[in-house]
Amino acid sequence: MVSDAASALPVVKAGWRRGEPGRHREAVDAVRMPCWVDGTLIGLAEVMGSVSGGESLHWRLFEAEFNGDIRAVWPQSTTLAVEGRSREPGGLSLSWSVMAALAASEVQIIDGDFVGFDDAGLPQLQLLMIDSGHWRVWSLRPADYAHIRQTFARVETVPHVQPEPAIH
Repeated sequence: MVSDAASALPVVKAGWRRGEPGRHREAVDAVRMPCWVDGTLIGLAEVMGSVSGGESLHWRLFEAEFNGDIRAVWPQSTTLAVEGRSREPGGLSLSWSVMAALAASEVQIIDGDFVGFDDAGLPQLQLLMIDSGHWRVWSLRPADYAHIRQTFARVETVPHVQPEPAIH
């Protein structure tokens, strides 16, 4: 079921261009890694396990595209409905536990921009799947980058636009 419990979290500013350096904002460093390495999938569960503090954040999902039936995660919705809600200006509210359920499901994430905000609406962590090809992870915690580099192969530093804060 799609939870409305986190809907009180402020929405993200309109016009946010996820994953691309913007004209008016400076790029920051993030890490990028392929989602397939030597025949092994690096899925959402593995990426979630490589970062810290995600369970304490308020999560929003933007621009999702799935391959598969998401009813194991959101029993009252269709894949198209969940994808549609993720394209709304505030994205789709979800919890770390819902993300873990999605990661454990048979659903393939083609695209998905998972952004974790603190209580003040400031972005802290971003897990971005791009075209089923690679993950891009941005974090305010340097230890997350170190752990990702120790855990995964072919990790590179890339320029990235930090997610916009939520507006109240």
